[in-house]
Amino acid sequence: MKIRFVPRRFPIVESTIQRYGCIFPSPIGEMLTLYAGDGIVALALTEERGRTQVIQNLTKSFGEISFKEGNPSAFFGHIENGIRSCMIGFRHESFFAYGTSFQVLIWQTLMTVPFGKTLSYSALAEKVGYPRAVRAVASAVAKNPLAVVIPCHRIINKNGTVGEFRWGAKTKQKLLELERKE
Repeated sequence: MKIRFVPRRFPIVESTIQRYGCIFPSPIGEMLTLYAGDGIVALALTEERGRTQVIQNLTKSFGEISFKEGNPSAFFGHIENGIRSCMIGFRHESFFAYGTSFQVLIWQTLMTVPFGKTLSYSALAEKVGYPRAVRAVASAVAKNPLAVVIPCHRIINKNGTVGEFRWGAKTKQKLLELERKE
């Protein structure tokens, strides 16, 4: 798996970049994958917020998107199979995470949290060198564009509770349980 962290906003004005979305079921609920240019720029879970809201949010960030349901190509088939095998099949896909320099720092650090392990928001803030910026760190975690691939679900409250999750606390709990079983 290759993730390119890009410290800038997605270039919406570049109308030559085609954007395709795919919606499919996964063990953790309905998943939406957005492909643009040479790779995946967003993975979203729709269960908590609903498909319509998630698509509206992605359109604001990435511009017009052509959506398909199911498995429109072999490319998306690899992703679907990866999700179904407990998030380990993304090895051959290219991902792009667009965000501010601070968000990119947080997302890169999230990649160091081992599979099946968790870290508190305050410990993450200390790890990136901003121990007093726990809220800013939590905000960056919540803006992760690549659900599951960048493991924001591994960040929990200091008291050990699961806490909030952009895709819903139940989904976060499911992800953590799936990882513990592996």
